[in-house]
Amino acid sequence: MLPPQLNFVTLACRDVERMAEFFRALGWPESPASEPVHRVFQLPNGVVLALYGAEHYERELGPRAEGFRGFTLGINVGSREEMVAAHAAISAGEGAREISDPHDSEHGSAASASSIPRGTSGTSSGSTAQPWTSKAI
Repeated sequence: MLPPQLNFVTLACRDVERMAEFFRALGWPESPASEPVHRVFQLPNGVVLALYGAEHYERELGPRAEGFRGFTLGINVGSREEMVAAHAAISAGEGAREISDPHDSEHGSAASASSIPRGTSGTSSGSTAQPWTSKAI
């Protein structure tokens, strides 16, 4: 049986170093195992976020698609104030673009949306888990 957990997420990036700079600017801890071709961030909850060049996947999976790629990634925080601060930090990142101001969502939580810098094969978005959410799309 497969355990119900997610341990490792890899984002296929056009520009690995640009994406790494974005996460470093947020204060995310980069792993000592990180190297220029494959940046690795060991998150405090045990999940590993890896950044790898999209070109390494093209032979097997085909070229990158443009636009929304059908998934989101989220960051849940403990209060509305933390959500506003997270939104500000994400939106301030080089290449990030604000999509919506912090607001109350239809799911009973607070949410905001910002795009992360272009260059990743996925988008990032906050989940709607209670009580507060910060989104980065």
